[in-house]
Amino acid sequence: MAKNTHPGFRLRRIILDKGIQFQRVAEAMAVTKPTLSLITTGKQKITPPIALAIVKALGEEYGTAWDWAVAQIAYDMQELRNAAAAKSGEPMEVAA
Repeated sequence: MAKNTHPGFRLRRIILDKGIQFQRVAEAMAVTKPTLSLITTGKQKITPPIALAIVKALGEEYGTAWDWAVAQIAYDMQELRNAAAAKSGEPMEVAA
């Protein structure tokens, strides 16, 4: 099984590296701090509206909204592959 990292962890690392308070990022994204916490701990998906909000808050220096949304889809697909592999003992092929 391939190791899989939720894109919210990348967002968390960016926020920490920039030294920005999570409350300020949440406000810039127009979400609550608990919602941002769920995203940055991998417990909530980066939906298209959230991807747009990330770019609104941080700019495109760390990726476009499309990049964030695609990263979530890639994460979700790998999770499906890992679950299928665990169940069947074989990796599942996912068509591109």
